[in-house]
Amino acid sequence: TAGAHAWPVRPLQRRQYAMTACVLPQYLSTPRGQLFSVLHQPVDTPHALLLVCPPFFHEHVRSYRLFSLLGEALANAGIAVMRFDYVGTGDSDGDDEQFTLDGACSDAMIAAGWLQQRWPDAPLSIMGVRAGSHPALQAGGVDSVHRRLLWQPVLDWTQYVLALEQLDAE
Repeated sequence: TAGAHAWPVRPLQRRQYAMTACVLPQYLSTPRGQLFSVLHQPVDTPHALLLVCPPFFHEHVRSYRLFSLLGEALANAGIAVMRFDYVGTGDSDGDDEQFTLDGACSDAMIAAGWLQQRWPDAPLSIMGVRAGSHPALQAGGVDSVHRRLLWQPVLDWTQYVLALEQLDAE
């Protein structure tokens, strides 16, 4: 037709991965119930371990894909990555009332211990994201933690709670 413009069409490129990692959803037993976790495991023995302590509440939901992709990429590089839902959240046992800060710290300790028991010779790093930094620091008390990484940690808990209340009111 007159005046019509033909835009160039470029086919979508698929990402190419060397499929070397396995994704293993599993439940870990805790005194408070079953802790849902996902292990991104390299085919070979991992040379390092990473436990991801996710952010809380809506930030966890919104970052889920990001940490899934991170786990996949790191596992393909030989690093075993575990991410999990705190008891009272996500696919773990319990409901909202069962989620507590102390419980989240306990969940992180259990997940860290599981990784260390599975691969005792691999160095463990623990990454806490936003409010997940608190459990990451508590789980950092595990003797053989090589490194703790804090990604945008919550430093002012009062301000954090106020911001959550404001979001809830909107």
